[in-house]
Amino acid sequence: FSTELARLVQNENCGLKVDTENHAQLAEVIEFLINNPKITDEMGRRGKDAFLKRHNWENEVRPLIDFMTRN
Repeated sequence: FSTELARLVQNENCGLKVDTENHAQLAEVIEFLINNPKITDEMGRRGKDAFLKRHNWENEVRPLIDFMTRN
């Protein structure tokens, strides 16, 4: 969807990058996720942890709003 989101997913190791326009690649990734529930669960836990600790309203947006309202 975006290079920023792809970078976040890669850095947090919380998902797989896939070209959603490439149906064969998308099918392969879906099949991989179905056949590897442990890996899928681990990625989900890492994604939730990343959101709760780093990529949330307070850490991402609040500082920007504070900065904008100070000036």
